[in-house]
Amino acid sequence: MGFSVPAAMGAKLAAPERRVIAVPGDGDFMMTMQELATAVQYDIPIVIAVLNNKGWYSIRDLQMAAYGEERGMATEFRKGDGEPYTPHFAEIAREFGARGERVERPAQVQQALARAFQTGGPALVEVMVSQEYPVSGGLVTGWWDVPVPAYLKERRERYLKERSEEQLGLQG
Repeated sequence: MGFSVPAAMGAKLAAPERRVIAVPGDGDFMMTMQELATAVQYDIPIVIAVLNNKGWYSIRDLQMAAYGEERGMATEFRKGDGEPYTPHFAEIAREFGARGERVERPAQVQQALARAFQTGGPALVEVMVSQEYPVSGGLVTGWWDVPVPAYLKERRERYLKERSEEQLGLQG
Protein backbone atom coordinates (compact mmCIF):
# COMPACT_ATOMS: atom_id res chain seq x y z
CA MET A 1 0.00 0.00 0.00
CA GLY A 2 1.14 3.49 -0.82
CA PHE A 3 3.18 2.37 -3.82
CA SER A 4 0.77 2.95 -6.70
CA VAL A 5 1.10 6.70 -7.29
CA PRO A 6 4.89 7.04 -6.91
CA ALA A 7 5.38 3.87 -8.97
CA ALA A 8 3.19 5.28 -11.73
CA MET A 9 5.21 8.49 -11.77
CA GLY A 10 8.44 6.52 -12.01
CA ALA A 11 7.02 4.35 -14.79
CA LYS A 12 5.95 7.43 -16.75
CA LEU A 13 9.36 9.06 -16.35
CA ALA A 14 11.04 5.83 -17.48
CA ALA A 15 8.74 5.42 -20.50
CA PRO A 16 7.29 8.85 -21.35
CA GLU A 17 5.75 7.62 -24.61
CA ARG A 18 3.54 5.06 -22.78
CA ARG A 19 0.20 5.63 -21.10
CA VAL A 20 0.46 4.99 -17.37
CA ILE A 21 -2.39 4.41 -14.95
CA ALA A 22 -2.26 3.69 -11.22
CA VAL A 23 -5.23 1.82 -9.73
CA PRO A 24 -5.03 2.22 -5.96
CA GLY A 25 -7.78 1.77 -3.43
CA ASP A 26 -8.68 4.79 -1.33
CA GLY A 27 -6.54 3.59 1.60
CA ASP A 28 -3.53 3.07 -0.67
CA PHE A 29 -4.07 6.46 -2.29
CA MET A 30 -4.28 8.30 1.02
CA MET A 31 -0.80 7.07 1.93
CA THR A 32 0.81 9.02 -0.93
CA MET A 33 -1.81 11.40 -2.35
CA GLN A 34 0.56 14.29 -1.64
CA GLU A 35 2.55 13.05 -4.65
CA LEU A 36 -0.11 14.72 -6.80
CA ALA A 37 1.78 17.93 -5.98
CA THR A 38 4.91 16.47 -7.58
CA ALA A 39 2.99 15.22 -10.61
CA VAL A 40 1.49 18.67 -11.12
CA GLN A 41 4.75 20.54 -10.43
CA TYR A 42 6.68 18.48 -12.98
CA ASP A 43 3.70 17.91 -15.31
CA ILE A 44 3.94 14.13 -15.13
CA PRO A 45 0.89 12.97 -17.12
CA ILE A 46 -0.27 9.94 -15.17
CA VAL A 47 -3.84 8.85 -14.60
CA ILE A 48 -4.89 7.63 -11.17
CA ALA A 49 -8.11 5.59 -10.91
CA VAL A 50 -8.92 5.54 -7.20
CA LEU A 51 -11.29 2.71 -6.24
CA ASN A 52 -13.19 4.28 -3.35
CA ASN A 53 -15.11 1.96 -1.04
CA LYS A 54 -14.99 4.32 1.95
CA GLY A 55 -12.47 2.38 4.00
CA TRP A 56 -9.69 -0.16 4.19
CA TYR A 57 -11.98 -2.89 2.93
CA SER A 58 -9.32 -5.21 1.59
CA ILE A 59 -8.05 -5.38 5.19
CA ARG A 60 -11.62 -5.78 6.48
CA ASP A 61 -12.29 -8.54 3.95
CA LEU A 62 -9.09 -10.31 5.05
CA GLN A 63 -10.26 -10.05 8.67
CA MET A 64 -13.65 -11.46 7.73
CA ALA A 65 -12.12 -14.29 5.71
CA ALA A 66 -9.84 -15.24 8.62
CA TYR A 67 -12.12 -14.63 11.61
CA GLY A 68 -15.71 -14.65 10.31
CA GLU A 69 -18.03 -12.16 8.67
CA GLU A 70 -18.95 -10.52 11.99
CA ARG A 71 -15.31 -9.71 12.81
CA GLY A 72 -14.21 -6.87 10.53
CA MET A 73 -12.81 -4.14 12.80
CA ALA A 74 -11.62 -0.51 12.55
CA THR A 75 -11.47 -0.48 8.76
CA GLU A 76 -14.54 1.50 7.68
CA PHE A 77 -14.57 5.29 7.43
CA ARG A 78 -17.47 6.17 9.75
CA LYS A 79 -18.44 9.26 11.71
CA GLY A 80 -19.22 9.03 15.43
CA ASP A 81 -22.89 8.37 14.65
CA GLY A 82 -21.96 5.40 12.41
CA GLU A 83 -22.65 7.21 9.13
CA PRO A 84 -20.10 6.29 6.41
CA TYR A 85 -18.05 9.10 4.91
CA THR A 86 -15.18 9.56 2.53
CA PRO A 87 -12.95 12.33 1.31
CA HIS A 88 -13.90 13.54 -2.17
CA PHE A 89 -10.69 12.54 -3.93
CA ALA A 90 -11.65 14.13 -7.26
CA GLU A 91 -11.97 17.49 -5.48
CA ILE A 92 -8.65 16.91 -3.72
CA ALA A 93 -7.01 16.26 -7.12
CA ARG A 94 -8.44 19.52 -8.46
CA GLU A 95 -7.12 21.38 -5.41
CA PHE A 96 -3.65 20.02 -6.20
CA GLY A 97 -4.05 21.34 -9.76
CA ALA A 98 -4.74 18.01 -11.47
CA ARG A 99 -7.87 17.03 -13.34
CA GLY A 100 -10.37 15.25 -11.07
CA GLU A 101 -13.63 13.44 -11.78
CA ARG A 102 -15.81 11.16 -9.64
CA VAL A 103 -17.97 8.44 -11.18
CA GLU A 104 -20.74 6.53 -9.46
CA ARG A 105 -21.71 3.88 -12.04
CA PRO A 106 -19.69 1.29 -13.97
CA ALA A 107 -20.97 2.64 -17.31
CA GLN A 108 -19.24 5.97 -16.58
CA VAL A 109 -15.72 4.59 -16.05
CA GLN A 110 -14.58 4.15 -19.66
CA GLN A 111 -15.45 7.69 -20.74
CA ALA A 112 -14.01 9.20 -17.55
CA LEU A 113 -10.71 7.42 -18.15
CA ALA A 114 -10.69 8.57 -21.78
CA ARG A 115 -11.16 12.19 -20.63
CA ALA A 116 -8.40 11.75 -18.05
CA PHE A 117 -5.91 10.49 -20.63
CA GLN A 118 -6.91 13.26 -23.05
CA THR A 119 -5.88 16.00 -20.60
CA GLY A 120 -2.20 15.32 -21.22
CA GLY A 121 -1.43 16.08 -17.59
CA PRO A 122 -1.96 14.49 -14.19
CA ALA A 123 -5.55 13.31 -13.76
CA LEU A 124 -7.56 11.35 -11.23
CA VAL A 125 -10.76 9.39 -11.72
CA GLU A 126 -12.46 8.46 -8.46
CA VAL A 127 -14.56 5.34 -8.92
CA MET A 128 -17.10 4.67 -6.18
CA VAL A 129 -17.24 0.91 -5.56
CA SER A 130 -19.16 -1.56 -3.42
CA GLN A 131 -18.78 -1.82 0.33
CA GLU A 132 -20.43 -5.24 0.49
CA TYR A 133 -18.37 -8.26 1.53
CA PRO A 134 -16.81 -10.14 -0.25
CA VAL A 135 -16.64 -7.87 -3.32
CA SER A 136 -15.69 -4.69 -1.47
CA GLY A 137 -11.94 -4.81 -1.24
CA GLY A 138 -10.24 -7.43 -3.19
CA LEU A 139 -10.06 -11.12 -3.20
CA VAL A 140 -7.89 -12.58 -0.50
CA THR A 141 -5.37 -14.42 -2.63
CA GLY A 142 -2.67 -16.78 -1.53
CA TRP A 143 -2.12 -17.66 2.09
CA TRP A 144 -1.80 -14.92 4.68
CA ASP A 145 -0.26 -15.65 8.06
CA VAL A 146 -3.06 -14.07 10.05
CA PRO A 147 -3.15 -15.98 13.37
CA VAL A 148 -6.57 -17.28 14.31
CA PRO A 149 -7.47 -17.52 18.02
CA ALA A 150 -8.18 -20.93 19.57
CA TYR A 151 -11.82 -20.12 20.37
CA LEU A 152 -12.51 -20.16 16.61
CA LYS A 153 -11.81 -23.89 16.60
CA GLU A 154 -12.63 -24.81 13.00
CA ARG A 155 -10.94 -21.75 11.53
CA ARG A 156 -7.94 -22.27 13.86
CA GLU A 157 -7.51 -25.88 12.68
CA ARG A 158 -7.60 -24.75 9.04
CA TYR A 159 -5.07 -21.99 9.82
CA LEU A 160 -2.68 -24.44 11.54
CA LYS A 161 -2.94 -26.89 8.63
CA GLU A 162 -2.27 -24.17 6.05
CA ARG A 163 0.59 -22.80 8.13
CA SER A 164 2.21 -26.24 8.35
CA GLU A 165 2.07 -26.43 4.54
CA GLU A 166 3.60 -22.99 4.02
CA GLN A 167 6.66 -22.96 1.79
CA LEU A 168 9.17 -20.21 2.45
CA GLY A 169 11.30 -21.03 -0.57
CA LEU A 170 14.52 -21.03 1.45
CA GLN A 171 17.31 -23.21 0.15
CA GLY A 172 19.61 -24.90 2.68
